[in-house]
Amino acid sequence: MAADVPQDQRVSDEDILNNINTFLFAGSDTSSLTLTWTLWLLAENPAFQDRLRSELFSVQPVSPTSVLMEDEIQSLYTSIADLPFLDNVVRESVRLIPPIHSSIRVATQDDEIPTSYPVYNRDRTVSNKTSIFIPKGTVVHVAIEGFNLDKSFWGENAWEFQCVIRVLVCPQLS
Repeated sequence: MAADVPQDQRVSDEDILNNINTFLFAGSDTSSLTLTWTLWLLAENPAFQDRLRSELFSVQPVSPTSVLMEDEIQSLYTSIADLPFLDNVVRESVRLIPPIHSSIRVATQDDEIPTSYPVYNRDRTVSNKTSIFIPKGTVVHVAIEGFNLDKSFWGENAWEFQCVIRVLVCPQLS
């Protein structure tokens, strides 16, 4: 409905109706699975569980939550949202066991995707290209789990639950 979005990029009412089950699944099953896997990962890593428990207890209100005023509830929510180790645990859980393993997207405009590895021609010779052209309308498979577990990016312990602050450095953005 946004006026600044071109008509060909808008989601129609028909598309929304056809995807209601997807929206419901994406909002409930993914959240419950993320929570389940996070709890399992913490159970497998008691030191992280203890550290997270200590951090959560540090913001525990003195009064029962049932008697807190609206501003106290908002303050508690803000305190929980600002907990750094909780943030690390959730991000690491989702990185290691993503609720959605892959996604299909369609390019809405022509683009050049830079490559990290050599591009091979059909005859198996190495091309001098450093990017791949993706024309508008191309269907692209985004392998979320593959990216999240890539040892060349995350390091040799990419498959381990680490709960550390990761700094993402993108040379092309700096």
